[in-house]
Amino acid sequence: MAPLGPRRPQRLGPAGALLSEQARELIGRTPFAGIRRLPWPRLWLPVARRRQRAGTEQEAMEVAAARGVVVQREQIAGVPVRRLTPGHGDSSGTLVYFHGGAHVMGTPLDVTSVLLCEGTGCTVLSVDYPLAPEHPYPGALRAAEQVWVEVTDRDPGPVGLAGLSAGGNLALALMLRILRRDLARPAVLGLMTPWTDAALIGDSHETNRERDPVLASRWQIEMAATLYLNGASATHPLISPVHADRAALEGWPPTMITTGTRDLLLSDATRMYWRLREVTDDVHLRLWEGMWHGFTSEPDLPEGIRGRAELCGFLVRELRTASEATR
Repeated sequence: MAPLGPRRPQRLGPAGALLSEQARELIGRTPFAGIRRLPWPRLWLPVARRRQRAGTEQEAMEVAAARGVVVQREQIAGVPVRRLTPGHGDSSGTLVYFHGGAHVMGTPLDVTSVLLCEGTGCTVLSVDYPLAPEHPYPGALRAAEQVWVEVTDRDPGPVGLAGLSAGGNLALALMLRILRRDLARPAVLGLMTPWTDAALIGDSHETNRERDPVLASRWQIEMAATLYLNGASATHPLISPVHADRAALEGWPPTMITTGTRDLLLSDATRMYWRLREVTDDVHLRLWEGMWHGFTSEPDLPEGIRGRAELCGFLVRELRTASEATR
């Protein structure tokens, strides 16, 4: 998101023996000094976003071509969406997916959307929701709700929700809106290293500083939170779903949350898990040794492959169960 600071080697210690060679290599090459704090993010952020988006989309198209995933552009309820379909043409359901990027970066055509499509055999509708600071809260949530209403109105089968990082935050906020407004409910919810608390108060925000090779700098999310909030309360449940009360969570769908011991947002995932356990036993936390933020998006990382298979299997089972229940 901004120029990197000086490299500082990361010491794995004996725990490194528990990781794959690919994981050790990725951690070893990461500039853990993080990203230099720069003033005036509203000026340089749009440029950084365009560059990141171009690189991410090129990588995603290469992965899609290699794995037989077909990518198309469309609009749903006036919101740009990428439709990803498995190459064999035998979709087993539909997933509405929200990409990561701290609400200020990212693109709907990312590697995660491609891997979800391949791993589940589902049609994936990846939403190009508006980003801050041009569109702070609640812009993204409004767009997400518009898409959800139209998709569920026109799709007779069960539909699932999935989100990565800030996209997980958006999926959770949308779920709260769905329950509050009694809209069509998703059959399943899949959350990959979700951001659940814009107040940034979890223990892992301290213990995993400079240990996460993706979120190498706490300043990244401090800046993003400020731009997304635009003066709103950091503990509002539609911004930080972990602060939702028990009544707002009643009727929650089957949910799986993935995270890792190096994830800067480990506490966000863990706290959300225990909050959901107040209303349902059908919520599952998968905590992976030595893994970092968004590790399931690494196409060839052994731990990422296993974590993704676990999540995709869960999504498919719940969609199938919901489909059978409606027959």
